[in-house]
Amino acid sequence: MAGIKDVAARAGVSISTVSYVVSGKRRIGAETQARVRAAALELGYRPVIDATEPASARGTHVLAVSSPLRPYTDVANYAAFFFALATAAKRHGYDILLLMHEAGDQEMRRVADRSMADGVFLLDVLLSDSRADMAGARSTANTCSARRCLWRRCSPTAAT
Repeated sequence: MAGIKDVAARAGVSISTVSYVVSGKRRIGAETQARVRAAALELGYRPVIDATEPASARGTHVLAVSSPLRPYTDVANYAAFFFALATAAKRHGYDILLLMHEAGDQEMRRVADRSMADGVFLLDVLLSDSRADMAGARSTANTCSARRCLWRRCSPTAAT
């Protein structure tokens, strides 16, 4: 199996450059990133995740969007919003997990209990909304809604 040294040699860059491309910790030029990614793909390189770092510290690079379908939901407007959000999230290295069940708090509890997402966007928040109550009650909640925006592990720019 190919290692980071093999990828660096194939791409003509340093090992640290490969590491930065894989981790996203530093900005690397688009051309260099493309060479590194092409070399990694060609060689079948899979980065080794540091077993000493807890998964919760690494994050999932997933943002959940909780948007229950209601009789008055304007699906066309929501679709445009979801595509824009997914595009912006992808630019920042995040994927989107869409939660659309009417009992959104149950979905959120499952996602939170399994650490499936770094944060959650709450859409169509009602004055008395169990999703907002649940998100606010969790000490590690990264929640964004029309009423408030609380971020710990991910920054607000992840969705802009």
